[in-house]
Amino acid sequence: MPEHIITLADHEARRLAEAGVLFLVRPVVPQPRPLEPDGWVWEPFEYYDDAQMRERLLAAANPLGIPGDVLVCKERWGDIRDGDCLGHTPFADKRKHIIYAADCSPGGYEDCLREEAGIKWRPAPTMPRWAVRFRPVVIEAGVMQVENITGTDAEAMGLDVAAKLPAFPPMGVDTDALVDVVGKQVLAAYWNRRFRKYPWESNPWCWWARVEREDDHA
Repeated sequence: MPEHIITLADHEARRLAEAGVLFLVRPVVPQPRPLEPDGWVWEPFEYYDDAQMRERLLAAANPLGIPGDVLVCKERWGDIRDGDCLGHTPFADKRKHIIYAADCSPGGYEDCLREEAGIKWRPAPTMPRWAVRFRPVVIEAGVMQVENITGTDAEAMGLDVAAKLPAFPPMGVDTDALVDVVGKQVLAAYWNRRFRKYPWESNPWCWWARVEREDDHA
């Protein structure tokens, strides 16, 4: 099966570890940009309206793959051999030397041990293939604009929507609608931090994929 290398944020890796499934979104690069109020252009291609643009993008190569493809997921990591306080011994399996940022809550016990040992987190792109623990299978994939991402999708991305929900919703409030509104707010704030070149307010196009961890995929 074709493989695609991708880097995961900590919350994405945590979601995949805990739930076995993950909803991924990444901006289309280069972005289609408005040429006129009722149309889009994706240089160097000719003019397309929204429907034609969607069709054009779907025909392009999705960097997140197509159903059946495998994603090689790199994440923030550390090597215990960089530290001097963990008392480790050599392992036959090199991956046993690796710790993952998604497993260490900031300020938690494991994270404090890591800091005391002098182990630094390394950026996800530097992770060698032998240290990768997740190779999920793509179940669905496509393209859409960010305004169509739902609050439920935000939860499926691993974002902590529940923390932003009121402890006691007002009487008569539709809970599902509330999750959708709050989820979109959480996602918009996250999107603008991570993808600053493609602000949420501009309603950028994005690739999306639903993936399932390989050991859970039948």
